[in-house]
Amino acid sequence: MQRTNRKAAFYFVVAAIGLLTAWYFNTIAILRGEDFFGSWFGNNADMVLALDLLLTAFAAVPFMVIESKRIGMKNVGWFIAAGFISAIAFVFPFWLAMRELHLAKKN
Repeated sequence: MQRTNRKAAFYFVVAAIGLLTAWYFNTIAILRGEDFFGSWFGNNADMVLALDLLLTAFAAVPFMVIESKRIGMKNVGWFIAAGFISAIAFVFPFWLAMRELHLAKKN
């Protein structure tokens, strides 16, 4: 297996874990009627995790857009939109995997 394929496979595995955990825990929270935003910012420890996630997303999304334009990867908007309905823990590694496959095709 080529190095690019191994890297893409790794990113796909991380993306799958990110998607499954988001679906699982979001489903539990919805079924229990939990307050998402209240939980995100409930105490200082929650603030650290919430802001860590938000700042990571604020760095990842522009990187995805800029890098996609640089390498000629199309439809980055679909990845970003998917982040609003799933999780950045899924979208960013999935985009990284697709980026690896795109770069492998160009070479």
